[in-house]
Amino acid sequence: MKLAGRAVTRKKRYLTVFALILVIMGFLFFRMPTAYLPDEDQGILLAQVIMPTGSTLEQTGKVVEDIRNYFEENEKETVESCLTISGFGYSGRAQNNGMVFVKLRDWKLRNRSDMRVRPLPAGP
Repeated sequence: MKLAGRAVTRKKRYLTVFALILVIMGFLFFRMPTAYLPDEDQGILLAQVIMPTGSTLEQTGKVVEDIRNYFEENEKETVESCLTISGFGYSGRAQNNGMVFVKLRDWKLRNRSDMRVRPLPAGP
């Protein structure tokens, strides 16, 4: 009650503090990055496979291997290696789940623009 009473009697002081807080928040808002990922990726991609319910482990394994083959054959300038897992994923353990971890070549070896993430435009 005392704080509320002081705020009512000293309006200019509290409005000045409030305006200062708004200016600082506005400044920080426009300085904050617009994307969560930097241009420099971390060197690893993850592909998660979720097949239709009732798919067998062999069917899931074939799809996971097809993904691995795609990365290793069609993206060989960018991809160093792949690790595949069938029967497990972030959604749980099941025959219809799979994962492919793709390790990219070192950042210095991927210097062409088509081998990099395109940054998002800055600002709102």
